Amino acid sequence: MANRAYLIANDTNAPAGPTEEDINYDPDTEILSASSYGVPALWCSIFTEPDIHHHELQGFRIPAPTVETQVARERFAQRRSVLESTFSNFAQVVDEWANLLNGVSERYIKIDATEIWDMGPEEFEEQFPAAIRWFDSHADSDFDQLVLIAGFEYDSSASKITDAPDIAGNHLRGYGWVRAVPWDDA
Repeated sequence: MANRAYLIANDTNAPAGPTEEDINYDPDTEILSASSYGVPALWCSIFTEPDIHHHELQGFRIPAPTVETQVARERFAQRRSVLESTFSNFAQVVDEWANLLNGVSERYIKIDATEIWDMGPEEFEEQFPAAIRWFDSHADSDFDQLVLIAGFEYDSSASKITDAPDIAGNHLRGYGWVRAVPWDDA
């Protein structure tokens, strides 16, 4: 495994993830964005804890959120001002994320983070729900988990990400995979 997470869009509400034979989505057409070694913060912004379903594989229950695309867009719109103030030095990345969401025509958006979960299942199962919860709770402890699962450096006293711009963009919205993305990955 390559330790990636994938943001998926398709027309089935089944949680995304691998099966014994393959994966239950088409990686050549349904991956919107990918991320290495973490789950981008903006991906988490479109889900709530009740959206976290579980993908089952070899007796394991892997957290795999799924949300209707229209609900995802509405949530993002409601949370956008918080995102823009929290990640104030990356307003362009927030705009790029909005453009990606607006371009989704499929009914559902979901995350397959099986490879990230596999690096540390217990840690992932603690961090992931808290990261998603932060968008409603605004609790410092939940934000700390968002920072950890997304993998960026954050200076809370200055309210800004301290990673280099190209690194921070990947930790916030991921990078292109097969589909075109509304940002330059170069």
